[in-house]
Amino acid sequence: MLGTELEANVALSLVDSPSLVQTHLVDPKWFPTPKLSLLVKFVVDQHGDFTNFVDLRTKFNRFNPTLLTNDDWSELANARSDKYQFEGYLKNLRDRYWRGQYTTAAYRASLSPTDEHIKSVEELTAKLQEPEEEPEQSMEDLSNDLEYRLTHKTENGVLTYRSVDDLLNHGMHGGQQIVIGARPSVGKTAFSLNLIRKMFERNQNMKADFFSLEMSAVSIHDRIAAALAEINSKHFINPYTSMDATEKAKARQANSVLNQYDLRIYNRRMTVEKITKQIRERAAESQAGHYVAVIDYLQLVDCERRMDKRFEIEFVSRTFKKLTTELNIPIILLSQLSRSIETREHKVPVLSDLRETGAIEQDANVVGFLYRNAEEPDPMLDEIVFNIQKNREGSLGKVRFNFYKPTQKMEAAL
Repeated sequence: MLGTELEANVALSLVDSPSLVQTHLVDPKWFPTPKLSLLVKFVVDQHGDFTNFVDLRTKFNRFNPTLLTNDDWSELANARSDKYQFEGYLKNLRDRYWRGQYTTAAYRASLSPTDEHIKSVEELTAKLQEPEEEPEQSMEDLSNDLEYRLTHKTENGVLTYRSVDDLLNHGMHGGQQIVIGARPSVGKTAFSLNLIRKMFERNQNMKADFFSLEMSAVSIHDRIAAALAEINSKHFINPYTSMDATEKAKARQANSVLNQYDLRIYNRRMTVEKITKQIRERAAESQAGHYVAVIDYLQLVDCERRMDKRFEIEFVSRTFKKLTTELNIPIILLSQLSRSIETREHKVPVLSDLRETGAIEQDANVVGFLYRNAEEPDPMLDEIVFNIQKNREGSLGKVRFNFYKPTQKMEAAL
């Protein structure tokens, strides 16, 4: 292929319809392949004023007779991209370029934190956070939209526990980045797996991805099965000898239910780029409003290029936030909290306890914290509080859960 798949898709659309440069901002520097970058620059410089493919080729070869070979032109002539996805391709290409620029600048600043390098990172951070330009809507458009909502029921988001759904304004919605923070051993992973269990119980045609950067896929699977079967999760380590006949029957029934879940568990240390690629693929094949991704947990996600940890977390958080908006999906990010909470008399987490950087709070639509109601953990049953302290589209509030620790099951307390 002439260039990467993404830049080739954009370039092919421009070859098919050069006039697209008249209605879209296309920057040749976004194209990493020099041949395609120069071809796009030529199309942009000529304002897309070509009658057809042959006209474009003839005029380009007049100025660049040896740049593109006959095989290159043959590939361009025979390939056809989906012009209806051009805007999506272009946006992804632009975002990839600026993310690359940010990564390079952050790495340079981590090695040599001069004022110039730090300023470069700040400027690129602002660039990444620039909102997408959207077409202006007239008052008539907005009035028609309100009239439609007055006469049609608004679709619920992804439903989980009813008490949580109420705070989130009828479930989790597309475009939301939901951060769930807690200190170690409080129950972040268990809570997220119980959310997944509830998702599949209460929504049809659900798909979900669980990216576990700390536990094995077998352990994750067994935890959900234990909650479904209400069997001590430790019995799943060696079920042949640990379970009696009744428990084995319950485990098989839970396994049958799990087989109906369209849930994929990834337990490799994946970079943010690889996780993003997987989420894109799964979201594309999912019904709108029926897909959720869970990342366990944020501080363990790496980037393909190493950088200062704070910059890395900011980059990861911002990447997932932009993905929620672009794909119109909710993403749940589990997050560790700062150790400073242990030194306080009252150990109820607050927003400033999110580790490493304030960007996590800034990017999130919803931030909720898990903590025990009692000072000391109970080996059998803990009362866990889910405290939502930031919620752009819903309400703030607390939901109490009974955490049955042997079975890893959580249920909302009455």
